[in-house]
Amino acid sequence: MPGLPDQIEVTKPQASTWGKGDSKETTEMFDRLLEAEKTSSGIVVNSFEELEPKYVEAFARAKDKVVWCIGPVSLSNKSFEDLSERGNKPAINKDDCLKWLDSREQGSVVYVCLGSLWYGSTEQAIELGLGLESSNKPFIWFIRQTSDEFERWLLEEGYEERIKDRGLMVRGWAPQILILSHEAIGGFITHCGWNSTLEGICAGIPMVTWPHFADQFLNERFIVDVLKIGVKIGILSRCTEQTSENSMASPHHTDLHFVLFPLMAQGHLIPMVDMARILAQRGAIVTIVTSPVNAKRFKPVIDRAIEAKLQIQFLELPLPLDEVGLPEGCENFDLLPSHAHALNMYSAMSMLENPAEILLKTLCTPPSCIISES
Repeated sequence: MPGLPDQIEVTKPQASTWGKGDSKETTEMFDRLLEAEKTSSGIVVNSFEELEPKYVEAFARAKDKVVWCIGPVSLSNKSFEDLSERGNKPAINKDDCLKWLDSREQGSVVYVCLGSLWYGSTEQAIELGLGLESSNKPFIWFIRQTSDEFERWLLEEGYEERIKDRGLMVRGWAPQILILSHEAIGGFITHCGWNSTLEGICAGIPMVTWPHFADQFLNERFIVDVLKIGVKIGILSRCTEQTSENSMASPHHTDLHFVLFPLMAQGHLIPMVDMARILAQRGAIVTIVTSPVNAKRFKPVIDRAIEAKLQIQFLELPLPLDEVGLPEGCENFDLLPSHAHALNMYSAMSMLENPAEILLKTLCTPPSCIISES
């Protein structure tokens, strides 16, 4: 990102403006907002200058406006009622919430709240729940709304019964400041909305970041890279452990890492996997990006390569089959119902550009070279 006081890097999708350019209507709305901003006397910001002095100065210079930092506005809430009922009625009785927190050791509880606009998939919600359960740490998890599918999973798996002695799961609005200010809280899994970011900072709670859209990605960089008071959600540490077990220990930064994007057709995947083996035999790390079905097909080949101490791994990227009118499981050209669906497959693969760019950021070792079939 040019013009910022620190070196901040984001992917193209993360840097895109929220809604601008999506349609004529949203573009016109943003243009009107910018025009109105030009006529203003200054800009009021919910932050405090001591937190980000260089950014306040750079923002004022870029806008050629006076910037007034009046935050954190959340600190204006002093009474118990104000702290527990900000903007909406909480989904849990505040006394019960405090009683539960009081029963936990200082700094032991993970607080999870991903914002009022979180639209994660059922699969993501399930994985988050299983991760919290596997952590063996007490947690309080607020989830805005759930799908019928997720509720069925909770019931069938007996999840809430399993975690009842250690976890508290609440559907709806969270009395966030009340929770964050409690001494039992030791960590905050957040979507990086600015309100949550600032409230976490004020409470002095380290954060695990999981941004989803708009400014949340830049807020994550501020938390992780500038203030250094949080870590990104992901599998970087676990990845290092696993690769070590497979003789793929986290390499020196000068080691070559090839990322291969094969066409999802068997006649292309086979030689690309062979190429991966050749590269790995010469000491390179190789990641093959493909769909879950294709990864499963080639798993025996890769398992043998790993047994031979070759540093090869699959990175799975689901195809948006529903969006292009393909049935579930059609992740390879030889699985298509007919040749007439080939264009649908090409469309699905073309839609992987942005997800692939985001996925590459999760790699333990950044790519030295990307090889993609055209």
